[in-house]
Amino acid sequence: MPGERLELSRRQAPRDFKSLVSTNSTTRAISKKTGKFILYGTEKVNAALTWTFTAFWQLGRFVTGSLVPEKFSGGDQLISMVKSCQRPGLFKPLVLFLLILLLPAPSSWATDTDWTIFSNLEYPLEDAPGGKIVLKNGLFSAPIVEGSASRFEARLLEPIATGNWKGTGVAAAVIFHSEGGSGNFRRLYFLVKDKGQWKPKAWTELGDRIRVRYLGLESHGTIIVGMITHGPKDPQCCPTKRIVRTYLVKGNKLLPSKTARAGIFPDEVHFSKDILKEDIRAVLVPEIGFTAHGQGKIPPCPSHVALVAGGKKILRIFPAETYKNMWLEHRDLTIQIAIKMVERITQKKETDLSPPLPILPPRPGINDLAARIEMVPLKNGHGVGFIGRTTRSLSCVSPDQLKYYFSGLSNHGKFVISLEHSISVKGIASETWTCEKTVEGLKKQIAEVKRALENKKDDDFSPSTRDIRAFLLSVLIHEK
Repeated sequence: MPGERLELSRRQAPRDFKSLVSTNSTTRAISKKTGKFILYGTEKVNAALTWTFTAFWQLGRFVTGSLVPEKFSGGDQLISMVKSCQRPGLFKPLVLFLLILLLPAPSSWATDTDWTIFSNLEYPLEDAPGGKIVLKNGLFSAPIVEGSASRFEARLLEPIATGNWKGTGVAAAVIFHSEGGSGNFRRLYFLVKDKGQWKPKAWTELGDRIRVRYLGLESHGTIIVGMITHGPKDPQCCPTKRIVRTYLVKGNKLLPSKTARAGIFPDEVHFSKDILKEDIRAVLVPEIGFTAHGQGKIPPCPSHVALVAGGKKILRIFPAETYKNMWLEHRDLTIQIAIKMVERITQKKETDLSPPLPILPPRPGINDLAARIEMVPLKNGHGVGFIGRTTRSLSCVSPDQLKYYFSGLSNHGKFVISLEHSISVKGIASETWTCEKTVEGLKKQIAEVKRALENKKDDDFSPSTRDIRAFLLSVLIHEK
């Protein structure tokens, strides 16, 4: 099983503003140093502006001669890049206004400390003058040859992934570089902290004019890159093929390990980080395939987005057709049947159901308890939620086995959404959690536990079932 993914570093807003964004409002901020007007939006505003922002961002990259990065890395950098734009007239102030107005919220940025470190390092780059670049505030520019008007340009892109590997600090970063022609390349670096100093250890080229959408690190040093690259019929300017690729460190090289189709990227999923009062982040999970002997220890699943809290994946979003076909190719109907069950339950709005209910990914054992079954809406989907357990043995239900499960579909059926979150309950008598070690004794106890759970209020659970429903309702998936 892939190791636990390490959290991406995030850059905060510059500290020279009079006021910063609050969690429930839209706030304007004026820079004391530059007097520039900046608007930081809430998560709702960002979700609403996603499509408009993408269009203006690409417009900005065209107008400024592709000097604007695919991922923004700070106000000072944006201002310096637009200042360097050679296009005449009103293009420059227009692009600056549009890009600043539609900046993503500060929660999507790396920490100041991380950015300061990695944006002021030396990186080996064979095509650069002298075979290396030394970034200053994330940028590098030098004549290709002395006296030449053509310049070699490079800059550090976001995000930066940081973590620990074998007790040593490690990081992954992507650098854009160009020799002034139509080509603009991305190079992936793996960095190691050696005696307090960060140094690039391994690197590889990702490609020309590809777009990096996600960067992550596994605890065992594997780098995960989500990107849009060129399909067989794509023109060089406009890649459309969505993939997730893993890289392994071999000496001073990064070798591609696995490549799979990416049906969804983490930046296409929006959700509230405050409702469950947990530190929740979105990660890209590489494909887990079938082994030569069928299923491995982990049920096979396609590349997908997971929301992680406390090191556990609490919610997953799978591309539905890819998921079904992956299992059908091995003559296994499990996923197809589960999705059909979810479709039937949600269409008929059935709540008078008996276990087993559909749980994805499939769990070893069986679901023998399902209480408080309810229809739960999403922003652009729907599904069924319940409190239950899965077990691999004939054992009494215990309180530590209880989980809230949700299985649903996006409105157009393109994505499967599943949630599994541990839940505790108060005020149930201790004798309810005991049973006779027989089939009839277990059935009797399951009925008693179900009755006790259904007599409880939302706030008798932790987290509250009301909060879980609200969290699910906050999930917004951008369907392409």
